[in-house]
Amino acid sequence: MTWLLRAACGLLMAGALLSPQVSPALGKGKGRMEPKPPFELRLELTSGPGLRATLVNLSSTPQAVLHHDALQPSRVILIDAAGGEARPFDERTREKSDATLYRSLYVALAPRARQELYAESFRRTEEGTYELWWGPYHYEGLKPGEYRARVEWKSQADRWYDEATGKQGQMTGIWKGTVASPEVKVRLP
Repeated sequence: MTWLLRAACGLLMAGALLSPQVSPALGKGKGRMEPKPPFELRLELTSGPGLRATLVNLSSTPQAVLHHDALQPSRVILIDAAGGEARPFDERTREKSDATLYRSLYVALAPRARQELYAESFRRTEEGTYELWWGPYHYEGLKPGEYRARVEWKSQADRWYDEATGKQGQMTGIWKGTVASPEVKVRLP
C-alpha cells in the first residue's frame, strides 16, 4: 500500500512539474506558482549600434498588451564590463502626462504575432560618451566599451476607461508579470 501511495504522489508531482500553465515563481523562494508568461521578449543588436525589442505572443489565443511610454514601458538593463549597471533618468519624473488607462491603448496581439516595443540607436556625444533614449528612459554618459544588454517589460495594468462612452472596466484574462529578453553584447566603439 505504501508503494502505491508513493507512486500516486510521484505522478501528481510530475504532472505539476510538467504542466504548461504554471512555472515556479522567481526570486522570492516562497514556493508560489505563477502563470507561465504567454510572451517571449526578443532583443537584437542593430547597426548604429542599436537595439530592437520585440514582444512575441507564444500562446494559442490573442493577448491584450499595454506598452506605453508614460504608463507601462519596457526598460533596457545595461551592464558594463566591470559589472556596474547604467542607471537611466526616467523622464516621467519631470514630465506631466495623462496617466489614464484608455481602453484604446491596449492592443490585441494575435497568436504568434509580434509587436515591436522600441528600436533605438546609441548616439555618440560631443564628450566622447554615448547616450540612449529608450521610451522615457535616458541613459547618458555611457563610456565606450562592452556592455551586456537585456530588456524587461512588466505587465501590471488591467483597468481601462472608454473615452467615447465614459465607462470604466477591467480587462479579463490579461497576463500580469515580468518578462525579460536574453542578454546581447553591445560594443560602443
